[in-house]
Amino acid sequence: SSSSSSSSSSSSIFYDHLEVESFPQHRFEIVAVGITSFVMNFVGILSSSTSPCDDDDKEKNMTSDVTTACHIRTDGKYTCSYACNTNSVQQQCLELQNALGETREWNIYQRTGAPIHPAYALGQLRDLYDTLERRQEQEREQHEQSSILQWTSIASICIANWTGKDILSIPISYSEASWTGMLDFRTGSWDEECLSLLPISCRNALPQVVGGGGGGGGQTEENLEPYVEGISQVYQKRWPEFQKTCKFVLGWGDGACATIGSKCTSVNRIAVTIGTSAAARLLLRLPLFKKDKGSSCDNQGQDNLGDGHNASNEVLHEIPMGLFCYRVDRDRVLLGGALTDGGSVIAWLRELLNLKSQQEYNQCQEKAALGYMTCAASAAHENRQVTSLSKALTLLPFLSGERSTGFRVGATGCISGISRCTTSVDLLRECLESVVLRINAILELFQKAVIFDNASSPPTIIASGNALEKSDLWRRMLADCSGMTVVLDEDAHEGTSRGAAIMVAKVLLLLNDSNSNMEVPTTEQLSILHQTIPEELHRHYWLVKKEIQNKLIDIMESTWK
Repeated sequence: SSSSSSSSSSSSIFYDHLEVESFPQHRFEIVAVGITSFVMNFVGILSSSTSPCDDDDKEKNMTSDVTTACHIRTDGKYTCSYACNTNSVQQQCLELQNALGETREWNIYQRTGAPIHPAYALGQLRDLYDTLERRQEQEREQHEQSSILQWTSIASICIANWTGKDILSIPISYSEASWTGMLDFRTGSWDEECLSLLPISCRNALPQVVGGGGGGGGQTEENLEPYVEGISQVYQKRWPEFQKTCKFVLGWGDGACATIGSKCTSVNRIAVTIGTSAAARLLLRLPLFKKDKGSSCDNQGQDNLGDGHNASNEVLHEIPMGLFCYRVDRDRVLLGGALTDGGSVIAWLRELLNLKSQQEYNQCQEKAALGYMTCAASAAHENRQVTSLSKALTLLPFLSGERSTGFRVGATGCISGISRCTTSVDLLRECLESVVLRINAILELFQKAVIFDNASSPPTIIASGNALEKSDLWRRMLADCSGMTVVLDEDAHEGTSRGAAIMVAKVLLLLNDSNSNMEVPTTEQLSILHQTIPEELHRHYWLVKKEIQNKLIDIMESTWK
């Protein structure tokens, strides 16, 4: 999370064993708070829920009756996750794909920017409500029947607790709604066809979406603010630095904030993050398509931002299969692709090989770097299909399933080419390379979807995420494979929180003058800490590696169905 504050003099907070020193003279005031969380997340409020922390009754606690959607638990709670890959949800998605047919499925994808896949809410909600229906009779017999009044987000639950407001009155943001895969990213309303695929009880429980985007059941709501104002007496006593009129801005997806916080707010900067998961993202302005100008979106007055907001090189023909497109706020969307497994592949390998000490891992990585440089250089000299490469170790890093670029339901990881000669160094190098290859597949789709001005301003990768920031080898591989310079910016650390702070600033600017076109500067200057320039001699190595991995995916795909 991130906050904006005002102060009459500069002050510092020093942390020592979780204790905070008192401010000697002047206290700062927190005027606004921004929240970022993993997405997608969807949380259902039961009909038996109590209101969140009431000032007159501090002991009330809503969390005991909050339920979150997909994996059924014996205590009656449900959790919803972007990483959901259960067999029952996979089956729901396959049934949806068969029932919709290719044309209808493609049209939904083009409106919502998300395919039919277990990582999104549509399949999970259908599975959940099927399960609830089967349990209904048992609950009636036990006189414990309850229903879900409203779906909401983790951020909105936090805001309800901190402000003392009724959780049912708090909407969710464009960003949170879009990541469910059910929001029309142009209009900002729930997609009508997606709604038709859900039970009526589920449709009626969908929350309002801010920004004139649309409310429960897909109905448009006017004049919804993207924040909730005020803090409860309970929390103001605990946090006296908060103004009584403090604005708690509705949540944003962590990917959107990481992109903005990494200074990737222009089309020639691509945010690539490798943490536990991995992603590559581009921030684009609406209207996204030429044909959107004068469309129903403009006619409704929701996104008619005038000319000049979108350079011609940012206009798309369509969302390419393999990418997502999520609404961020009133005038921007996020085009990108995500891998469920990024740094988690290395964590898995370290556990598998018992490389628990950092020293052991660093030694293994140094040997992997030497092996990579040697092999990549030799492939360039031969400049042909290298026999040793064609028989080399190949890994598919789908340990938790696949999202971009194939969105293949049921995909699993695979290692091919292993032999008695395979070493821990070989396995580590291949794990690193396999993730790079999947990120590069996303980058190649960017090149097809967006017309970059390579002559005057070639695209640059801005690296973020703990795993990528700490690994020189991973950044070297990414630069060589993509043919793009990889930059590590001084401000990249904690980029997600930085992005949330920038988003809060934008909300406050618009609030101060809602008729103004002033904005937070769209392009920040980079403070380059380190940059990795691609080695052209290594290009052939990656062309061969890409072909080998794609062939293995084609071979294995039949086993995932």
